[in-house]
Amino acid sequence: MTEPFVKSTPLSGEDQALVTAYVRCGRTLDDLPYTNELDGILTAIGKEPSDDSRREVLGRLMTIRKSGRLPRSGARSTLIGTISPEDERTLSSLIINKTGSLGRRDSLPYTEAFKSILQEFQRSTGTQLAPHQLWRLMARVAK
Repeated sequence: MTEPFVKSTPLSGEDQALVTAYVRCGRTLDDLPYTNELDGILTAIGKEPSDDSRREVLGRLMTIRKSGRLPRSGARSTLIGTISPEDERTLSSLIINKTGSLGRRDSLPYTEAFKSILQEFQRSTGTQLAPHQLWRLMARVAK
């Protein structure tokens, strides 16, 4: 039996440097937003950390992952406690109101919409979550 032909486009030099820095950071892509490791990736590829550069790099990493060229990294993921079903519904509703669906949550990191969800969730639930903690809850709720 012959191997099926798989067309694999090599990564550009910039993308390869990005993937190398990502692998070294030791976090999964879903665990990367709002961490020092993301800023470390930016520094490693010669970019100044800013909300715009963070969004750009996360978007590029997601595109590379969707193309099947981002190595899996299961090294470390932030553990998040449980939230009540009511708080989960509140968070789901906030995400849907800002993006149109839970499946579009990947567009939220480092945006005004994310900041708004964070503030509204904290106000509605009385919790004081760091942005990374809310991001991980959003990832859980959206799965």
